[in-house]
Formats: sequence, C-alpha cells, structure tokens
Amino acid sequence: MDPMILAHQEALESNVDKYHQFLSDFKRTKKVFYGFIEGIDDKSYYYALFKRIIPSDWDILLYDAGCKKNVLRIYKEFDWSEYDKNRILFFIDRDLDDLLAKNTAKGKNIYITDGYSIENSLIEKQTFRLLFECNCKIHNANHIEYDRIADMFSFEMKRFVEALHPIMKWIIYNRFRKIKSNYKNIKMKEIFKFSNGRLLVRKRPKSHRNLYDYIRKTCGGKFNYKDVDGMVFLNNYTNSLKTVRGKFLSWFMVSFFKHIADNSSKYFHGIDSSVSQRASISQENIVELAVVYIDTPKSFVRFLKNTSMRCIQNFEKTAASA
Repeated sequence: MDPMILAHQEALESNVDKYHQFLSDFKRTKKVFYGFIEGIDDKSYYYALFKRIIPSDWDILLYDAGCKKNVLRIYKEFDWSEYDKNRILFFIDRDLDDLLAKNTAKGKNIYITDGYSIENSLIEKQTFRLLFECNCKIHNANHIEYDRIADMFSFEMKRFVEALHPIMKWIIYNRFRKIKSNYKNIKMKEIFKFSNGRLLVRKRPKSHRNLYDYIRKTCGGKFNYKDVDGMVFLNNYTNSLKTVRGKFLSWFMVSFFKHIADNSSKYFHGIDSSVSQRASISQENIVELAVVYIDTPKSFVRFLKNTSMRCIQNFEKTAASA
C-alpha cells in the first residue's frame, strides 16, 4: 500500500478510536469536561492551566488525537445538536496559519494558541529564572545572580531567534508552495552551541559547507534563496517569539539551562562545580516542568470563561431545579 494512503488510513483509524473512547467515557451527569489535543506534550500544559481556573470538584479528560488535522477531523464528527459545545473542547496550535493566510478553524469551543505552539507561551525570561532557581540546588545564591543569568537567557534568546530567520523563511516558503520537506530533521544542536554563556553558530553544521547546504541535504525540498527572498509576503516577515517553531525555542531553553548548570561556578559565587538538579531537564519534559511557572495566557482565561464556566453555571442551575 502507498505510504501516503497508509498514513491517511491510520489517521482516520486513530480519529475513530479517540472518538469512540470519548463516547465510552462521556457522562452528562458527571462534573467532567472533555478535551481533544494534538499531542502528548499538550496534556500536561492544558491540564495544568485548566485546573487553575475551574472549581476543584470538576475534572477534564484529555484525548491525544496525534496531530492538528486529527483534532479538527474529530470536531467534525460531532452532531452539535446533541452535545454542549461548552463542555467538549478542542485545543490546537496556531502554527503559521496567519502568515500563510490559511482559514483558521473557527468554533466557540476551539482554542488556538497565541503563538506558533504551546511552547511559545512557555519559553520566556521569567519562566527560565524561576525554573532554574527552583530546580537547581544552589546554596547561598542571591537574586542578583539569578537575575543576571535570566538577563543572559533573554539576550541570547533574541540572538537565537534572529539566527533562525533563514530557517523559518525556508519552512514558510515550502509550506506556502506545498513543497514536501522534512523540517523536523533539522537539529538545533547541529547548528548552534554555547560557550561562556554565549550562543554560537557553527560554521559548518554537521560538516556541510554552510547552513543552506545543511538544510538542503538534511531535509530535502526546494532551497533556492533567490526564490525565497523573491516572495513578496516574506519580505516583511520578521521572527518573533510567537512565529518561531516552538520546538526550536524549547531546545534553546533546555540547552541554555544545561550550559549554565554545568558551568555554574562562572555565574554563582562560592560554587566550584556543576550544580545538582531536582529533576533532569530535557525536551521531553520541559513543558511539564515549565508550565508551573508561567502566567495563564489571557486568551485561555477568556476561552474558559466563554465555555467551561458557562457550562458550570448551567449545570448548577439544572441541578438546583431538579
């Protein structure tokens, strides 16, 4: 069977499984919300934010649909005359939809991240500072020292985002032209490294001649920079924390964190070795560890106010009149 057809079939089967799982779990009389998310990393993020807002006697069950397309396919499976949109919720990443002028999914019970993905709401200066201070066992460290490494993080992250400009333009170009290319093959560690608290760009990523040659041979797809630069709508594109791929940002936070922890004697007075950590930081657990320290996005608060909180009000009115 053709790999593309097989992948499509597997996606449809996954949709059916998640939808049937929901049907098996669904109870109208229980104080439970139901949510569909793109991937497993999203679960700890949305669960943490959700529990901050809803009453403690309510819960939410989250179903990992596997990708954005699957979440939206499941949304279309529902007969919304039979179900309350305030109780069954869908969470998707914005990705580059705005820039590519894609039709953004609409629905009062569909939440779309403010930036590219959930990571774009996590990776910022204050989150890094709190995560480092609370996770690393550094006795007698003072706030000036923590502020200093947080400032370093912020400065180097801006440089990192700027350095990603050609990569993001290439990703946008290929998506706009519908050219197949596996940008997930791009490994940040093969392009960047840290030294003395500074971000450095490798001159020959993975022994390739330059960055463009690395991307072309690592990911496939088209990479003619004259064509990329010639696209009018890309001329005004500037990287920002909202438009950069979230997985790139999470790599930066994890790698900078490890670099400072491994060289802590340079940044903290009275330390002569690397510091121990309460939990080992990795890209696999950065969302779970960092979400504790972020402010709840205002867009998410508004979303729940217009859905879940209304559901709770109606539920209580029905219970009181029964």
